[in-house]
Amino acid sequence: MLYFGDQMFGGISIVAWNKIYRKMLFDEIRYPEGFIHEDVGITPKLIYLANRVVKINQNFYNFFFSPNSISRSPYSISCINIIDMRYSIMTFFEQKGLLELRDYMEGSYMDSIIYNY
Repeated sequence: MLYFGDQMFGGISIVAWNKIYRKMLFDEIRYPEGFIHEDVGITPKLIYLANRVVKINQNFYNFFFSPNSISRSPYSISCINIIDMRYSIMTFFEQKGLLELRDYMEGSYMDSIIYNY
């Protein structure tokens, strides 16, 4: 199951940059072009499709925080992409019959609407 207690995906973050993926996972899934927060809409699908997920609590590289990164940019209308991505995951879980996860994402989806409007 993708949900462990109160932690979705067993505490695995939803960001794309700290993961190594098998190429075959991308046979069915592509990151949408022109979106920010696209990892919010794709990472849960990749975790669902994976036969095995391993979490390692060890740092293997350093991360540089760029002052010009998307996460440090001022708010713009493109920030609303997170609403679309969370809705995408909510409907994905519903289609797969994972109603507990759908309900969990519904809360995140509503939080995104409130925060971004």
